[in-house]
Amino acid sequence: MSRTVCVVLSLVLLLVGSARAQDDRMVSITDLKTVSGEWKGTLAGTRGGEVPYTLVISTDGSWRAVSPNGASNGTMRVDNGVIQFRSATTGRAGTYTLHEAAGKRILRMQGEGGVSAELRQP
Repeated sequence: MSRTVCVVLSLVLLLVGSARAQDDRMVSITDLKTVSGEWKGTLAGTRGGEVPYTLVISTDGSWRAVSPNGASNGTMRVDNGVIQFRSATTGRAGTYTLHEAAGKRILRMQGEGGVSAELRQP
């Protein structure tokens, strides 16, 4: 492949990636009612790989989650537009942020120990 073709393809991929990133915007969470209900997606652990993950958020600040690794539960609260959570099962804490991309809502979790998740409402 010629150098010119490689440069053009690289620029196209860069522009597509930039447009995609601009479409994904973080949305401030005002209360748990706006994100309550069931969310499904994937959980990425510290050992690598992803597993299916289901999270159910209640308006009272309680939550429960299920993955092939087991079930967990805990509490959460809204703080400065993001959700702060703590697991009663493991004691670990982290945050959830709400994003909108291509008209869809995405809930992203960053937990202690490098655990993360990306969830959507079914």
